[in-house]
Amino acid sequence: MKYFIVSLLVFWGYVIYFPVNASAQTLDVETFIQMVVKYHPVVKRANLDISISESELLQSRGAFDPQLKSSFSRKDMGGITYYNYQQTELKIPTWYGIEIAGGIESVYGSSTDPQETKGESSYIGISLPVLQNLLLDKRRAALQKARIMVDYSKNEQLAVINDILLEALLQYWEWVRLDQELNMLLSVKQNIEQRLNFTNTTIAIGERAPIDSLEAQAQLLFIEGLENELQVAVRNAKIALSAYTWTENGQAVNLPQDLKPAEGLLQIDNIRFEAETQQFFEQEAMRNHPELQAYPIKLQYLEVDKRWAFQQLLPKLDLKYNQLGKGFNLLNSSLQPLFQNNFQYGVQFSMPLRLSEGRGQYRIAKYRIQQTELDRDLKQKLIQNKVSMEFQQLTQIQKQLAIQQSLLRNQEGLLDGENIRFTNGESSLFLVNNREQKVIETKQKLIALSAKYLQQKIKLRWASGILSTIQ
Repeated sequence: MKYFIVSLLVFWGYVIYFPVNASAQTLDVETFIQMVVKYHPVVKRANLDISISESELLQSRGAFDPQLKSSFSRKDMGGITYYNYQQTELKIPTWYGIEIAGGIESVYGSSTDPQETKGESSYIGISLPVLQNLLLDKRRAALQKARIMVDYSKNEQLAVINDILLEALLQYWEWVRLDQELNMLLSVKQNIEQRLNFTNTTIAIGERAPIDSLEAQAQLLFIEGLENELQVAVRNAKIALSAYTWTENGQAVNLPQDLKPAEGLLQIDNIRFEAETQQFFEQEAMRNHPELQAYPIKLQYLEVDKRWAFQQLLPKLDLKYNQLGKGFNLLNSSLQPLFQNNFQYGVQFSMPLRLSEGRGQYRIAKYRIQQTELDRDLKQKLIQNKVSMEFQQLTQIQKQLAIQQSLLRNQEGLLDGENIRFTNGESSLFLVNNREQKVIETKQKLIALSAKYLQQKIKLRWASGILSTIQ
């Protein structure tokens, strides 16, 4: 598959990442992508579209299959044989509209058609169009269009993968974001519980007022409320994520309750920032975007229609020649001199005097090509603009990440200082809690921005039509 290598069997992904009886189960992004690309019903349906188009190509090739025909008819009445016809013929179509045919005939009876040759005879001959259908006929046009549709189906498969991975990976990083926020809150909760114990101890020995215990408990309850909300959100995100996980036999995979993403995916040090320029993505989009690649294929298809329509403007002149011979020896028939003694030929000519149908069909074909070219030019501009906007958004988020990271360091420094002052009896628990809430908010925003940056990378590659190359 273009741009992307999938695993041979997703089963091994389950063995590695969903081990039975394992205490910690994780789902990394590479395994998730493999499952979506190989087994999601939308992708499998696109694969079937390719199979259908290949089958239609095989069907159109049937017009060029050699044909063997045999017929027999006889009439007897009152002891008289009126006629006895036996005919066997092999007809071989060729690519250039020429048909080669050979056969044997046996004709007997008292009332046979006078145009038929009595007795046993054989023939070998050729028929060909001289004007209309010489360069392109209906059979060749159908075969060419069937070949083009195979390419179109393969291109559509890339478009489907590009779209489904956008949906799936946006949901994956949303799940990662919520899980990482929950882990952060659980870590903060441990610190608050330790502070509550410390506060109760100092109250017991008379160093602090009892109201400080209420302040510490209020902070703990605040965190527990956020924790409960996030636990529900994580479960719902995992349920939404399971819409993209399927097995080879078409069964939906319900993700385990204890499944988690790998640790540290949204840490700044683990994020690969985009090194390519906007020009790189615009060039990739112009070269490889499935929606743009569809237009050259459509134009090839319409060009076949145009060429076929042009053939309808030409007069129809068909020639047919058969070399005849006595008996069933086709070899002797084929060795006879042409147009001497044993031969048969025919000429057929026809031409509409106004050519209304042909001219109308040809004009329609030209106009459809022009429409497609206009659609292509518009789509190029729209995709180029989309890539530009997504790249600018990505750059902006990267700047915001740097600012938020610096802000978090400052907030953590203020919290550490306030904790020291609180331990020394120089500050209140209210101020510590206030500083801590600022740190929590800053961490949440940093996690959200990290996830948003990775999601924006996905959107940029989707807009460029190269999402299946994401690492």
